[in-house]
Amino acid sequence: PGVLRRMAVALGLSSSSTERKMIVVFAPSNNAFVRARAETFNYDHQTWRKFLMGHVAMTSLPRSVLEQAGQIQSISNTVITLDCIRTMFSDGTWQIKPAMQASNGLVYKIDRVIPLASTKF
Repeated sequence: PGVLRRMAVALGLSSSSTERKMIVVFAPSNNAFVRARAETFNYDHQTWRKFLMGHVAMTSLPRSVLEQAGQIQSISNTVITLDCIRTMFSDGTWQIKPAMQASNGLVYKIDRVIPLASTKF
């Protein structure tokens, strides 16, 4: 199986629940972690797991629909606001950041970490 599928199984998601869904990872840049360092580096193991799961979603939405959505539910049941995959230009227009395509999902490099305190779905 693909790397993202193995990651989902390692996170405790059943392989049958991931079979028909695309796994989407919102991967913060190094700079995003540097800016959030004071908050994130003091997490215990369980909190780190929840934090990381808050950056992963599973969806059956096609990529084109996902990229137009306003939010998506993470696998830890928190809200991922999808403005993290958009860039606004000086003329007010938006562009979707490119995603790296995997055989079973997408990886978006984002410029911020998704906080643990995100609203629950």
